[in-house]
Amino acid sequence: MLAWDREGLARRGRGTLYRSRALEVIFTLAPPWLPYLVMGPIAIGSLTESYFALSTTRWLALAAFGALVWSLVEYAMHRWLFHAPATSESSRVVLLLVHGHHHVWPDDRWRIAATPIQFGSLALLLFGIFSLALPGPDAHATFGGAMVGYLAYEAVHYFAHHGRVQDGWLGALRRHHMRHHHDDPRSRWGIGSPLWDVVFRTMGRPE
Repeated sequence: MLAWDREGLARRGRGTLYRSRALEVIFTLAPPWLPYLVMGPIAIGSLTESYFALSTTRWLALAAFGALVWSLVEYAMHRWLFHAPATSESSRVVLLLVHGHHHVWPDDRWRIAATPIQFGSLALLLFGIFSLALPGPDAHATFGGAMVGYLAYEAVHYFAHHGRVQDGWLGALRRHHMRHHHDDPRSRWGIGSPLWDVVFRTMGRPE
């Protein structure tokens, strides 16, 4: 099923991991606009529904809290799941399929955004957790904020690889992520924000 050569993977262009084109598309490829098409209306619907059931202050606070939760989830997944130590050939294959292919082909525009299976399952998990922990409108506001945070993360990630701005906070975020790719992949795991890299002291070597 797998068709990759560990010694010969090119770092440019688009390589192939599966002999089946269908499996390649389902598990490793996604157009950059897809998360916005799918999750954008869901985020807007959650925020709109909760806005009319909560005070503006509470709604804003919960949405901001949801975005903060997302930033921590993003950091945790990138650090402890996507870059988990590979202790066997099987674990190396799994890590390559889940995230490593993006490091092998960092310039492939279709290997930047999460696949529908990835962002769909994570969205369902977060919605379930928020629904169990909070009343309905509170859960929806928090979930909507988390999904806005997720979409912002996708935008920053795409810009980091294909943007041209070098100055300002966007330029700083781009340099932060590029150093993760090309300097030290064992540091700078925050993509949408370096907040948790600062908190957990994983900023790596000074620039």
